[in-house]
Amino acid sequence: MMMQRTGFVLLILCLMAPLFGPFSELFSAIIIAILIAVGIKAGHHRRPWDPLKTLGVIFIGYFTLLFAAGLISDASLWQTLDGLSPASPVLILGLAAIFSDPKSLQVESQKIGDIAAFSVIAMYLGALMLWHFQIDFQVLGKSVLHHASVNGRLRLFAGNPLPFGAIMITLCGLSFLGWWQKSSFGKVVSLAAFLIGVTIVAFWSEARGPLLTLGLLLAPIGLGAWFYIRSKKIFRPANLVFAAVIVGGGILLWPMAASALERLINGLTTLQEGQNYDNSTYLRLVMYGAAWEAFSGNWLFGFGPHARFTAITAHFPTGINIDYSHAHNVFLNHAVAAGIFGLCAVSSVLLTPVVLAWKYAKQRFGSELYFASILTLSMVGCGMSNVLLFHDLTAYFFATLSVIAAAGLSHDSSEQGRS
Repeated sequence: MMMQRTGFVLLILCLMAPLFGPFSELFSAIIIAILIAVGIKAGHHRRPWDPLKTLGVIFIGYFTLLFAAGLISDASLWQTLDGLSPASPVLILGLAAIFSDPKSLQVESQKIGDIAAFSVIAMYLGALMLWHFQIDFQVLGKSVLHHASVNGRLRLFAGNPLPFGAIMITLCGLSFLGWWQKSSFGKVVSLAAFLIGVTIVAFWSEARGPLLTLGLLLAPIGLGAWFYIRSKKIFRPANLVFAAVIVGGGILLWPMAASALERLINGLTTLQEGQNYDNSTYLRLVMYGAAWEAFSGNWLFGFGPHARFTAITAHFPTGINIDYSHAHNVFLNHAVAAGIFGLCAVSSVLLTPVVLAWKYAKQRFGSELYFASILTLSMVGCGMSNVLLFHDLTAYFFATLSVIAAAGLSHDSSEQGRS
């Protein structure tokens, strides 16, 4: 019975990661280690091929390829291990996917949506309480108030506003999962969580990359809403009331949103014209150009995971000094680290959830495909400005959700392979 709830426990730890911080990863690692040990003893790795096993092979292949690139290019084994350590959750969860019973990792779609909505609201209330009462104490030698950055760009225990924004915007999309099975109260909570989460990303964390990713997530969200409205007789005046609430809320939020909107507009102008209207965005453009030049110079095997940033510094324009440790782009990071093979490896990790869902989902446009679409679109969108798999928290977050999604697709063998 306990093993059957493993996926549920891992899901809670994963979705609450920005609030629990390193404790989520620690407890998840312990649970996964037990899961792998039990699975090896039970011989679950000898089961027929299923989506979960396929995902596990892709995860392990991804890590193995980067490790091989490090052995070729890095100066020492220690450098390779150091450069790959943030991506270790992908390897660990890949092993769990191969050695675990899919049933132990399966979670109902409605529960995933409910926990995602609850996580958004819990993080919002927690941050609001810290900000309002200025509560401060030490955890692992760090000031909670300072580390959570509630008085600045909110990040809680994600370490940085960008990883926090990537997780939060993904939770916003997942909050609608299982919408058809939700009660009226559940639908209201999901909608509230979505609006709260988007507002936090836009105006409190000011994470522009994740906010722009919302545009991608609106595709599956909008498609799901269209199917729902078509199948139900929605009272049109209620839609007008809802629209009025959204517009009214936007007017009330405008004063506090002015600076965030200004940063967003300046950033977009910088992207369009290539001029320094926003320093952060301009430095990213410089890094992207330098990373492309580095990749072009060693496109086959790359420079190794440890040198993924130092390799591009040689291509910075004269007078540019950038104090970062990565290129703020998941594709360029992997291209520089492991060449064309790294680019293929990271693309396979990001696209696998939606490919597996398209092949194995019970319904062509059901909850399973929606879940996978939110995952893949979030990883691709946020990865355009985020280190993603080279950040331990986001690697853990997205790898865990990918495993749970693949476990949900691992139906009885008689149902698999349906196109």
